[in-house]
Amino acid sequence: MLENKNSSESELVTDGNTVVEPVSAAFVVINREGIIVTSSSTAVSLLTPGGMASLAGQNLFSFFKHLPGSIGNYKPPASYFEFEVELAQADAENRHASINVGIFPAEHSDGQEPVNLVFMRDTSLQRQAEEQLTRASRHYWSLFEASSDAIFLELEDGTIFDCNKSCERMYGYSKSELLNMNARDLVPGSSLTIIEGLIPELDAMKATQSGIQLEAVGRRKDGSLFPSEVLVNFVKVNGEECFAVTIRDISSRREIESSRQRYESQVMQLQKLDHLGQMANGLANDFNNLLTGIMGYSDLILRELPEESTSREKARRIVDAARKASDIIQQLMAYSGKLPTLYQKTSLKVLLRELQPVFRQIAGEGIDLRHAVDEDLPEIQLDPPMLKQALINIVKNSVEALDKNRPGEISITAFPGLCNYYGSEPGYFGPPVKPGSYLVIKVSDNGTGIEPENLNRIFDPFYSTRYAGRGLGLSSVIGMLRSHRGAVMVTSTPGHGTDFAIFLPVDASASMGEGNTVRHAEESYPAGCALVIDDDENVREILADNIRMLGYEVFVAENGKEGIEVFKSQQRRLNIVLTDLVMPGMNGIEVIKEIRWMNPEIPVIVCTGIGSDEKGPELEKLGVSAVLEKPFSYKDLEKHFTRIQLKARNRNNTSDGGNGH
Repeated sequence: MLENKNSSESELVTDGNTVVEPVSAAFVVINREGIIVTSSSTAVSLLTPGGMASLAGQNLFSFFKHLPGSIGNYKPPASYFEFEVELAQADAENRHASINVGIFPAEHSDGQEPVNLVFMRDTSLQRQAEEQLTRASRHYWSLFEASSDAIFLELEDGTIFDCNKSCERMYGYSKSELLNMNARDLVPGSSLTIIEGLIPELDAMKATQSGIQLEAVGRRKDGSLFPSEVLVNFVKVNGEECFAVTIRDISSRREIESSRQRYESQVMQLQKLDHLGQMANGLANDFNNLLTGIMGYSDLILRELPEESTSREKARRIVDAARKASDIIQQLMAYSGKLPTLYQKTSLKVLLRELQPVFRQIAGEGIDLRHAVDEDLPEIQLDPPMLKQALINIVKNSVEALDKNRPGEISITAFPGLCNYYGSEPGYFGPPVKPGSYLVIKVSDNGTGIEPENLNRIFDPFYSTRYAGRGLGLSSVIGMLRSHRGAVMVTSTPGHGTDFAIFLPVDASASMGEGNTVRHAEESYPAGCALVIDDDENVREILADNIRMLGYEVFVAENGKEGIEVFKSQQRRLNIVLTDLVMPGMNGIEVIKEIRWMNPEIPVIVCTGIGSDEKGPELEKLGVSAVLEKPFSYKDLEKHFTRIQLKARNRNNTSDGGNGH
């Protein structure tokens, strides 16, 4: 192959024939030592980024770095040979171009030295694109595996051909098991109709490139079910059409929503109690005055009637009816927690022993009545008649719930409380409790149970699923608990029975409201003393009960002015203040300013239900330690208190260190 000096650069003569190449082709002709005989202008530009007039006489392989081993001692190849290499010389941006080199077999002409035709192609952009694609793919699959959501890649018929690690964690199957399954295997039978109904939407989604979002129920390997949020998108993987199905377990979200609803229900219950208490107080005086007149005149009639008169029995019935009406008023006040109470140190063991004959009489024959009381229960402060009446009503309810077609069983037990309850558990009524801070009286039966939709209404006055006219019944339990700052946990399985667990504070007197408080000299509050200022009685009670659970003595004030007076009188004892923002008269900001004037360092927590974003800068300027949003949980309150305690401890340690202690 010889250079044709009369032709253009793109024409070469091989065995007397002219070969025409594109002007843009980068080629050179080399001899058996690799020396360039001729070249195209494109080859010159490619091999010499800095610019060179001609490549003739240059060794082609000197322009490359890191040559393949087979090129080290160059020998003309007997067949076409191709390799990738980088240029030794960098361009203006200090990058070494990637070159694809193809060497054709040597051509022999009579009387001429054999030469090789070498074509070259710049593959830098292609390699960069491939590297970017590889990095993007690696990045995608890293995100795919790292996602906390379960991600399935499924064919149109639901066959799973790939999934991430979260799928294994969420469903309990191994990846190899999942890859042999269909999406329909991961939902309960009741949800299959939902999947079938999505087929038309999935077909439409492919055309619009949109996604489908829905809530569904997933089924784990162990058969348990969980609520999930599902997002379906149409994608192509390696050219194959499929669906990317992202699944998020929303069990925690549902539980939070349920806890919030239960919390709101308890607040409503407290408000209902408060309104009912106000109504009962208003009615009691007027109604009792009327009953006094009815009973008084009935007695006069009885005295004036001769013994043989048939009207005497009618008069007695009037008196009995008036007494029953008076009892209803008393029960109504007990339900609302407004009934006066007389607390005294009481042994639950003795009290329950005294009630055994009463329980036996209520149960009647044919019912297995069992008692088990812990021998080491401490004495506690309570109103014995009120507790007895509440237990009697619970036992009556249990007897009425027994199934007449099978042997009835009722057990009454008492023991120390060893569990945490935060006040948001299903069937829980009352403030939170901590292990060791309360005693439990539990009444269990094997009756018909309570349907879940009725559980929140069982303590409502006059409510019954059996028949009308039952009176206040279990509502007296709530009144007793409210007076004693206790709680009750009701668990029930329809068809299997119900458990009523009453929680009573170990030292009930320390938990009473101000009107019923009986303090002992030996009482101590290891965490300190707190002041709660809020115009809402229910919020005050909930905050006070929760803070007591944290080991604090609590003072309460129903408005800002009263709160300032309490602070002035108790500021040497106070360790922390909680105040509402919106209150009649003196608002929360004004209260904090007044407190800061008297004590610039005491921690202050703002408890508000209207948001604090607008007041944020002002609260920060006033040195507010935390903002507690309503509705709140015990855990939320505990978190803020713990943080404040740690800050105080660190500040004290720093202060001690500075004084050389």
